[in-house]
Amino acid sequence: ARYPSEGAPRFYILHRRRLFNAAQGAWMGWERKRGKLHELDLLLRGDSDTTFLPLDVPLPENVVHVMTLDADTRTTRDAVATLVGKLCHPLNRPHFDASKRVVTAGYAILQPRITASLTSGDDASFFQRVFSANRGLDPYVFAVSDLYQDVFGDGSFTGKGLYHVDAFEAALQGRIEENTILSHDLLEGALARAALVTDVELVEDYPTRYSVDASRHHRWARGDWQLLGFMLDPRSGVPALSRWKMIDNLRRSLTPIFWVMAAIAGWTLLPFTQAAQWQALLILSLFMAPTFDIVNAILPKSGDQTPRGHFSALARDVAFGTAMVALKIVLMAHNAWMMGDAIVRTLYRLFVSRQNLLEWRTASQAHKAGDNDVGSYYGMMYGAVIIGFVGLAIPVLADSTGAFVAFFFALFWIGSPAIASWISRSAETEDRLRISQADIHTLRTVARRTWHYFESFVTAEHHHLPPDNFQESPAPVVAPRTSPTNIGVYLLSVVSARDFGWISLSDAITRIDATMATIEGMPRERGHLFNWYDT
Repeated sequence: ARYPSEGAPRFYILHRRRLFNAAQGAWMGWERKRGKLHELDLLLRGDSDTTFLPLDVPLPENVVHVMTLDADTRTTRDAVATLVGKLCHPLNRPHFDASKRVVTAGYAILQPRITASLTSGDDASFFQRVFSANRGLDPYVFAVSDLYQDVFGDGSFTGKGLYHVDAFEAALQGRIEENTILSHDLLEGALARAALVTDVELVEDYPTRYSVDASRHHRWARGDWQLLGFMLDPRSGVPALSRWKMIDNLRRSLTPIFWVMAAIAGWTLLPFTQAAQWQALLILSLFMAPTFDIVNAILPKSGDQTPRGHFSALARDVAFGTAMVALKIVLMAHNAWMMGDAIVRTLYRLFVSRQNLLEWRTASQAHKAGDNDVGSYYGMMYGAVIIGFVGLAIPVLADSTGAFVAFFFALFWIGSPAIASWISRSAETEDRLRISQADIHTLRTVARRTWHYFESFVTAEHHHLPPDNFQESPAPVVAPRTSPTNIGVYLLSVVSARDFGWISLSDAITRIDATMATIEGMPRERGHLFNWYDT
C-alpha cells in the first residue's frame, strides 16, 4: 500500500449489500463478521458470487495473508510486517491435512497481544483505569504468558490478527451452519490453529462505561454457550484442547452465579462467625489472580527502573488490584444475573426458537444506546437489586445470624447501579494539570526564548527552513542545515506562537506557506524527505 504498482489504486473500498435474515428478522450482512471474512476470501480467489458490491477495478491477485481488525483497534509500527514474517517462517507455515480437514502443523492464524489504549479526559473513567491497569508497549515490562501457547503451542484467536487465506478457508469449509455461531473466533482458531504472538502488539480501546462492558460480556457468554454442539460432539473436528478451552469459557460464565449462591448459602446455613469466615474465603478467592500478578511484579523486569519508580509501580498495582476486587464484589450480583440471563436466553434460542442467535451490538452502539445516569443504570441492573433483597431475605427468614453479614453485601448490591454510574463517569477532572504561577512563568519564558530562536533564524536567507543550531562562542555561527524533525518542530512552534499571541494570524499563515513552498521543491526518495538538507 505504501508503494503501489504504477496505475494501481492504493486502497479498495469493499461494501456488502444487506440481505434479509428471517431468523433475526432484520436486514443485515450475511453471517456478520464471519461471513464478511469468508466472502472476502472468496472474492480474493476470484469468486464473484458474494454479497460484495461490484468494483470498478480488479482486486490484487495472489493475496496470501489478510489482517483483520476491529473498528477501535490500532496497529503499532511494523506490526503487520512482523506478523507476515513470522507466519512465513518455515516452522510456522500452515500444513493442512485434507483427510482430517484441520491444520495439523504450523499456524493459519497469528493473534497479537492486545493492550488497552492510554486515554484521558472524556475518553477515560475510573472503571476503565481499574480494569485496564497494565498498559504499555514494552514486552519486557509488560510480559505476557499464555498457558495454552507456552505448554501446548496452541493459542486462542480473539478476532484480531493475521491469517493465511487458503489454509483458513480450507479448514473452515463446510464446518459452520448458517445462523448458528456468534463467537466464531475461538472456533476458527481451533480448526485453523492459532498462535499467540506476545511481542507484537495491537492497541484497543477499553470501554469507559460499565454498561458497555456488561453488554460485551453478555454477548461473549451467549457466543460461548452457542458452541455446545462443537464441545459435545467428538466428530466435530475440534481438537480436544480447544474443546477444553470452550468448556473453560462456560465455567467462567458460571463463576459469578455460583459465587453468589455460595455466599447466600453461607449466610443462611452458618452462624455469624462461620458465615463471616466463609465470606472471607470467597473474597480471598477473588484476590488470587491479582496476588499472582503482584508477586510476579516484585522483581523489576527492566534494569532501567529506579527503586523509587519500581516500588511506586508496585504500590499502584496493589491499589488497582484491591480496587478491582472491590468492584467485582459490588458488581457480582449483576454479573450473576447477567450470566444467568445469557445462558437461559442462549439455551432457549439454541434448542427451542432457533431465532436471534446472531444478536450483536457493537461497543459504539452500546455506548450510544443508554445514558450514564443513575436511573438508567438502575433500569439496566435491576437484577442486582432483586438479588440484593432476596439474598438478605433468605437468611432473615431462616432466622440465621449470618444475616448480619448478608446485610452489608445486600447494601452494596442494591446500591451497585449507583456505584456503576459513578465509576463510569468521565475522568476529566482527574486529568486537570495544576501548575503553579512560578512554573507557568518559567515555562512561558522558555517558550518565548524558543520562539525567538525561530523568529531570528528562519528567514529567506535559509529558504524559510529552521537551521539546526546556533553557536554563540567562541564565535557566532549558524549551522546551515536542517532535518524533517527540525521542520516539524518549527511548524508547531508557529502555531503555538499564534496561540500565545506573539504573532498575528496572517504572519503565521505567511510563515507556514513559505516553509511548505520550500518543502514542495525539496528532493525526496519515494515521497519521503531525506534526513538532512542544506538550508
